[in-house]
Amino acid sequence: IPSMIEIGICEGMMTMNQSLYRLMRRGVITTDMAFKRSSDPEGLQHLLEKGMRDPDSEPGSRRSIRRCARTTTALQAGFGS
Repeated sequence: IPSMIEIGICEGMMTMNQSLYRLMRRGVITTDMAFKRSSDPEGLQHLLEKGMRDPDSEPGSRRSIRRCARTTTALQAGFGS
């Protein structure tokens, strides 16, 4: 499922942790609340550490959009489109 979500970023899909991370960055929820709701607290911690060093890693950022375009191109090439 995570790989399908990664492919679906172009369509606005994101993991629960990515959504929690975005809500924390926007100040909608607290870090404590996010960890209580996460089904993968270790993954959320990793995302927080990565995100704090690299704000462009957030879904919808320019870097995510470029990665999405590369993934789509690779998939199309793999299917002979």
